[in-house]
Parts: sequence; C-alpha cells; structure tokens
Amino acid sequence: MKLVVRGVVVAMAALLTVGCSKDDMVDLNYKQSFVTKREAEHFINRDGSVTAIVKGAFEDTNPNSVVVERGFVYGLKLDPEVTASNTVVAKGVIENAVVGEIKSLEKGKTYYVRGYFKMQTGTFFYGKSVQVLTPSDMKAVRKLALKIEDKPFFVAKDQLTPTMEVTNLLKESPVTIGFEYSEQANFSGAKQWNVNGLTGNIQKKKYQAVIKGLKSATTYYIKPFAIYADGTKSYGGTNTGTFKTN
Repeated sequence: MKLVVRGVVVAMAALLTVGCSKDDMVDLNYKQSFVTKREAEHFINRDGSVTAIVKGAFEDTNPNSVVVERGFVYGLKLDPEVTASNTVVAKGVIENAVVGEIKSLEKGKTYYVRGYFKMQTGTFFYGKSVQVLTPSDMKAVRKLALKIEDKPFFVAKDQLTPTMEVTNLLKESPVTIGFEYSEQANFSGAKQWNVNGLTGNIQKKKYQAVIKGLKSATTYYIKPFAIYADGTKSYGGTNTGTFKTN
C-alpha cells in the first residue's frame, strides 16, 4: 500500500514540473511574479526617437531568493530575453513597484516588454510580455510654454541678446527654438533668429540667442517661438519683449 501512495506522489510532482514554462517556474512553496502594466508614458525626443516609461509590480515571497537585479527587457518579438542592448535595469531603492525608462525606440512600432529578476546564480525569472505601442506623433497632447525675460542679457548698437525660459514642456521636444523680431508691434515683416548649439532635447530651462545686424537706437519687438518636427510653429503663449538698441 505504501508503494502505491509513493507512486501517486511522484506522478503528481512530475505533472506539475512538466506544466511549468521557463518563464513561470517557481518554488511551489512560494509565490514569485512580475506584472508589467500595459499603459506606458511616452515622450518624442528631438531626434525623432521615443522614450517610454513603463511600470510594473513584483511579488517574491521566497526568503531564500537572492535577486541581484530587477528591470525590464524589450524587443520587437514576443518574449524578449535579456541581452546587453535591450535591458533597462531599475535603479534606486526598490520595494514592490518598478519603473523603467526605455530610450531610443522607433515611432509607430509595437514593442514587447516584460519584467525580469536576475538571480545571484545568474538565472532569470521573467514575467509575461505586454505590448507597448509607441506613438507616431503627439500633436493632440503635447504642451509648451515659453516666456521672454523683461530685460535682454546684452545690448549693443547692432545687436540684442534676449533670454527665453521654457516653463512647461510635455510629450514632445521641439526641434528648433528661437526669437522672432520686428520694428513693428504687430510683427509685420518679422525676421527669425534661431538658438544655435542645441544638443539633445529642449528642456525646461533658459535659452539665449545673440541677434545681430540690428539698427542702432531702434526699438524692437521680440517674442520666442518653437518649431516641432512636423513643421508646426508654437509661440508657447503670448508674451513679447520690447527692447531698444544703443
């Protein structure tokens, strides 16, 4: 009779082992999971790539589990696995929530993303993959606010150096920022002077441009602008500086 019972136990254990995939295999006495949210936050960068902010939550009740790394792995095919080029390692103090910033994604693509644990043994535990669709554009939700300072940074006979501050920027970076200037308050015949030397995304900070070739002792009306990759021009609100050359 004891032999029969032992045989049943062995058979059940074999069935449980066969029924687990490499992504879900865990110690049967503990729970280990990593759930990645389908919703992601996106930002279109100045170079046209997309950054996605993904979030997930994990549970690991095994006190003997030694996890040395947690994060997300992504790719264009289902169930990506960790390599040197497709992995975002979560940083800082990790409790049960994990946030990952995936950079340099292509616009209008479907990526597969899933969370992972890396064990001290060098093995990996993967959660289930979710689909993250990167946007082709962010026209409907992007926001921008620009403000010109009351006084120019520098004034000369033939030039002015105005300062603008980007006070709000959401969802997409413009590719160009600069100043429009005119001798007329209604900006008729306005000219454009771009901010040079830009690298990376436009950020919420101050920018300046040296506008040259102006008339001496002349009043100029100046306002900041930004241009997006699709050619849309935004003034980020209505604010104009009035400055006079020496």
